[in-house]
Amino acid sequence: MDGKMLARLGALVFVAIAVTATAIDMARKDEPSAPRPASALQPPADPLRETLRRCQRLGEAA
Repeated sequence: MDGKMLARLGALVFVAIAVTATAIDMARKDEPSAPRPASALQPPADPLRETLRRCQRLGEAA
């Protein structure tokens, strides 16, 4: 093998690796990040629940 043939072989290997890397990169599909879910709507305030929580916070002192 002379130098010219070795240079051609090296160039061919380089091009083959570059084409393969490009094909892999193009074939890979990056999934977009999932959109953040909408914040859950707060149910209407329940006055009985609020009263119960207030009484629980007061404890026996009340």
